[in-house]
Amino acid sequence: LERARMHKQHGNEHFKRGEWDIARQRYERALYHAGFDEAQMFDLLDHHREMAHAVQNPVKLNYVACVLKHREAQLELKPVKVDEADVEPLDYCGQLLEEVLKAEPKNAKAYFRRGQLLMERGDLRGSADALLEAEKLQGGGAGG
Repeated sequence: LERARMHKQHGNEHFKRGEWDIARQRYERALYHAGFDEAQMFDLLDHHREMAHAVQNPVKLNYVACVLKHREAQLELKPVKVDEADVEPLDYCGQLLEEVLKAEPKNAKAYFRRGQLLMERGDLRGSADALLEAEKLQGGGAGG
């Protein structure tokens, strides 16, 4: 997990400088180093599972932010390799957000990112619902 934290930190630095592609690559590396499949996560003690989520979830949310920044700047993104298959970047972002919300159902930032993603996809109703949920959770002090 320490390597994942290091890649996350470097990704954050690149993101702040507007270097979204480099940041996205760093977040991919962080996810690789913090990656556990569902069975492995189940086998972890609660404390270790929480430590893994504490690294993984912010990285997943930051990765989604990078993809959205790419789209906003009209920069092309190649498909993402997931289990040997090519996945469209917005679909991958949807998967990452589902994983975060499964681990942290009250994560306001995840709902905010979901709202942004759904807006990008043209789902205005879904976007509004997600953004309202984010606002509700943030107002309650919950989430990231």
